[in-house]
Amino acid sequence: SIAQTAPRSASADVLRDQPRRESDTTQVTAQLFRQTSTFVIETGLSALHTEDWFRQLQANGISDSRSDDLTFRGSLGRRFELGRGEHFVQFNTTLSRGWRDLSRFVNDAGATGRRFGHDGLFATTAAFEAEDIFRLRENLVVTAGATALALRRDIEDRFAPATAVSSTTEALHSSAVQPHLRLLWGVRAEAAFFVGLSRAIEPPTFDDLLVVAGTYPNLTRRGQRLADQRTTTWEIGSMGTHGPLGWDVTAYSGEWRNEILRLADAAGLPRGAVNASPTRHLGLETSAYWRILDGNQRLKLVATAAWSRFYFDHDPLYGRNRLAGAPPHQGSAKLSYEHPDGFFSSAMLDWTAGPTPVDHAGRMSYPGHTLAHLRLGWHQDKYWTAFAEIKNLFDRQHIASTAGVLDLVRNPAATSVFLPGAGRSLTLGFEWKP
Repeated sequence: SIAQTAPRSASADVLRDQPRRESDTTQVTAQLFRQTSTFVIETGLSALHTEDWFRQLQANGISDSRSDDLTFRGSLGRRFELGRGEHFVQFNTTLSRGWRDLSRFVNDAGATGRRFGHDGLFATTAAFEAEDIFRLRENLVVTAGATALALRRDIEDRFAPATAVSSTTEALHSSAVQPHLRLLWGVRAEAAFFVGLSRAIEPPTFDDLLVVAGTYPNLTRRGQRLADQRTTTWEIGSMGTHGPLGWDVTAYSGEWRNEILRLADAAGLPRGAVNASPTRHLGLETSAYWRILDGNQRLKLVATAAWSRFYFDHDPLYGRNRLAGAPPHQGSAKLSYEHPDGFFSSAMLDWTAGPTPVDHAGRMSYPGHTLAHLRLGWHQDKYWTAFAEIKNLFDRQHIASTAGVLDLVRNPAATSVFLPGAGRSLTLGFEWKP
């Protein structure tokens, strides 16, 4: 594809519309932590201000937003013995409120055109979790808990004139209880097996609920209702160590209802979000390490690998096709060396393997790739570090991802959605910690 043979090229639409994004973020956080032999108390308050300006292609226009988010988190844990077991009971609370002012404008060949939308967005979330970690025996631990969740999403149409037909004003409410259960069995001091079951809910975002409609230059926006996506997930695995070796393996199976999929057209232009028919997420995640040298000089190998299969569960249109956008295999390996005089180095590989589908119909996909990276540096005491890092050492041309996923590729030869990955890059850095 052109994304591989000519990664520096740009389409006529990109040259005309000049897509660009500028974001500024300011965050202030305060935390308090206290621990005794029986109690653990933690509280935190965070304030976040974001300004985001995003010039997209003509079909989606320009968005200009300012937002403020305030979040409180509190946690109280207590350790005690009851009957024949030891308990650690923990209560967690999260309260958050977000305010966002969003305006949309037409993109007139890289210039800001007329405004076609103005909305106030308000998000309120309250979550309360209770969990008990119960040690039945020295080698058997049961974790059980639940999270009560209440959500509110409000959209206020601030664009004049707004009619009852075109108004995006909406108020959405939802609540749920999310239970989880986990059993950990230590077959010996260095190794354990576990099995778990959990349920989760995730509401649609404002970007899911507000859709740009119409064709350039007659753009408008409309609101849509979407159901919360919900999942029930089983997991089973093992973790442990044996001398210089360590491992962590987890297999999971998730049943999804109303999964929110964001679709694009054949040119990569957004079409909005939809609730899918039932879907399933299967996967196997593994990680391992080997401490080859563990004295004055350290040499360590760390590797991760993940296999996944996300697919429709007998969809009327797509049957059991894979969900687009998720590569079947991903992994990484890192060999790192540290010398007592302060020199350090690491060689890294990361890869994706297997065809990644572009559309849910399975008519188009792109191949995987393997990239090599190198990092060299020097520590002086514990205060400063100098380093050089080369990403994509061999300047491998590859496809990083696509501009969204499609429902159906009708003309593969004319579908331009591939995003080329970055070529070789060199970074020189200096860090100082007082």
